[in-house]
Amino acid sequence: MFLLAPPPPPLPGPTLPGAGGPHARLYRQGSVYLQVATDGKALEAFAKAVVERKQAPIKKLYQTDRMFDVENAVQVQVLRLNAQIGQAVVTILEGNGQGRTGFVPSAWVTDAAPRIKAVLHAEGKDPIMVVTDEMGMKDLAAAAKEKDVQDILFALSLAGKLIHVGNNVPVKILHASHAMVQLQVLAGPYKGRSGWVIPAYIRVT
Repeated sequence: MFLLAPPPPPLPGPTLPGAGGPHARLYRQGSVYLQVATDGKALEAFAKAVVERKQAPIKKLYQTDRMFDVENAVQVQVLRLNAQIGQAVVTILEGNGQGRTGFVPSAWVTDAAPRIKAVLHAEGKDPIMVVTDEMGMKDLAAAAKEKDVQDILFALSLAGKLIHVGNNVPVKILHASHAMVQLQVLAGPYKGRSGWVIPAYIRVT
């Protein structure tokens, strides 16, 4: 795991008003997960790739461990924040990236993030398949690249590692990244069960 060295002295510029002291939350409306860069240059490169709609630079940032994901509304400690350049340095206090330090857009830092509400949702799919085994989800993600998804699904079904949850059923997000989301089902016959889906199957309100 790549960790930043202790942060340098605070940057000049305005700090966040009303951030509740050193603790705050990262929040972006409608997002399942948020991207955190391990250095300022990586954050700039990520922002440039998003604007230019280029996936290759983003993939490289992940491959070189200069980008990682955290859950939306995650609690953080704000180490420094400069609204003039739009960057904040934070330490993640919970979830996927707990203990890691990174750079985020300063606009994401808030002391009043709303409670995240989420549902399972996929157009034209009802029910939605939820994988109850993390390794099975990783196998499924790998299989998608080799076009043998149906074989993996069949094996998972035989092993009892698939549940079929209705479209638009409310769920609680337990962990989230660009690769997969761990969730807990909040209603219906599978209420209380947990499993994994791809982020595209989660709608945040």
